[in-house]
Amino acid sequence: MCGFVCSYNDNSFQLTNSLNLISHRGPDSSKTLIKNNWQIGFNRLSIVGNQEDFDQPYTENSNEDCLVFNGEIYNFKELADEYDIKSSKISDTEVLYKLLKFNIKEIIPKLDGIFAFAYINFRRNEVFLARDFFGVKPAYYSFLNGKLYISSELRPLSSHLNSSYNSQALVEYLSYGTTWNSDTIYKSINKINAGEIIHFNLKNNKRNQYSFDLIVNKTLKAKKTYSEIFSNSVKSQIPDLPFGILFSGGIDSTLILLELMKNKKLTSIFSITLDDIEMNEKYWQDLVIKTFNIKSNYYEVKTNNNDFTPENIYHSLYQLDLPITHPNFLGALAIAEKAKFYGLKVLISGEGADELFCGYRWHLQDSINMENILGYVPSSIIAKVLGIQNFNPPKFTEMSMDEFFIKYYLQRWLTRADLTGMKHSIENRVPFLSNSLYEFSRSFSLDQKTANKTITKIQLKKMLAGSLSNDFIYRRKRGFDYPLNSWVDGSLEKIISSRSNEMINDIKTLLIPHQNSYFYSRIIFILSSFFLWEKGL
Repeated sequence: MCGFVCSYNDNSFQLTNSLNLISHRGPDSSKTLIKNNWQIGFNRLSIVGNQEDFDQPYTENSNEDCLVFNGEIYNFKELADEYDIKSSKISDTEVLYKLLKFNIKEIIPKLDGIFAFAYINFRRNEVFLARDFFGVKPAYYSFLNGKLYISSELRPLSSHLNSSYNSQALVEYLSYGTTWNSDTIYKSINKINAGEIIHFNLKNNKRNQYSFDLIVNKTLKAKKTYSEIFSNSVKSQIPDLPFGILFSGGIDSTLILLELMKNKKLTSIFSITLDDIEMNEKYWQDLVIKTFNIKSNYYEVKTNNNDFTPENIYHSLYQLDLPITHPNFLGALAIAEKAKFYGLKVLISGEGADELFCGYRWHLQDSINMENILGYVPSSIIAKVLGIQNFNPPKFTEMSMDEFFIKYYLQRWLTRADLTGMKHSIENRVPFLSNSLYEFSRSFSLDQKTANKTITKIQLKKMLAGSLSNDFIYRRKRGFDYPLNSWVDGSLEKIISSRSNEMINDIKTLLIPHQNSYFYSRIIFILSSFFLWEKGL
């Protein structure tokens, strides 16, 4: 995993300073290329190898073009064979660079991996930006007055442009955990959407955007069983160095863990344990570890109300690229910090299983309110408390359920995975979000995935039958949440009151119609975390 920053046609851009802002994304090496009004920089987190051959910006002809690429392409060897590419370094970066010399719109849908990249053709004066279909890896850009800026994170762009908030997008982000379309929380800075290609023609300052669907290899399509497809997906994402797994004790992470047990490079298992009887999943975590006699190092990251003091939240969020939008970001940050302490660079997690295989209780309902599902806190209240006028919620009714969960709801958790992992130079890999598993999931209807709306994720649960008890397999799903009602106290309220004495009273008044007390502690947490995040930028 890595980070890149590029600027075009702006001599005032401070490339070295910008790279320093994202040094956590790639602490192992840093390289730059200055060419034809371009400043291009790259920080590398070495996972494949330490050789300079793997460094970026990557080019084989600096007068022609170059590539900066954040992520992993798992099927690069198969694509190299398909397009008869001779790779001297056995690198997905080299293969991707050569593939992009073919028809780019044909190549990108075939990539199986997590990626965001910029391919710059100096001779043609054009740029292609692309992001993987699910949006696992982020990338941002700003295109203003003939100047183009590109970055793996927002901070290099927002600091150079001295950006102010996009108030509409800020409310969306704090409420929903993501933003609509290509908006970001800053004016004049856009994100590349999941599954999108953007082409900039810098000769005439034109931009074209294209969405793509996945093209799955025919060999993968021929595989008939879910277990085989799942096994291959997990195997394809195992790195060539020691790694760990985020293990909740739920269905998804248990399936991944049982597959990873076959690989000796799995050295560490990380679980969150809560100082709360109702929300703690330790019983189920221990049950899996004991049942399968798992010998890997097992680390519990214990969490209690002391982790929710202003001082600890400020420390956790210091110089994070975005505010956090759920308390479980703090748990993910703590796990990434511990993984780094033990010398790891890769963690594998179960994001995407619920979205692909209908794992939420909402999938069992005849109709759903998409804004209520997505809104961890009511957007209307966040807007009013922050004094943002004329807030217009996105029109979720224009989306299908599948599109909503994959292209919108999932983005909150993928943002969490990237933000929390990269703060501590940890790459998060997500085997459920492989091309082949996505293709397989689309072969089932909603009723098939939910046993006619009676059981969530039935395909995944069947895989554990005979290995674990029905009590484990069919227990009620418990999300990765925290007991905010008992953990949020007056110290966080004071953070909000320090901004405005009226905010707390406004929140209480606005919540009266909702009649849900848990919204109060959620809003206090989200707003106080936001103010603490601002302080640490």
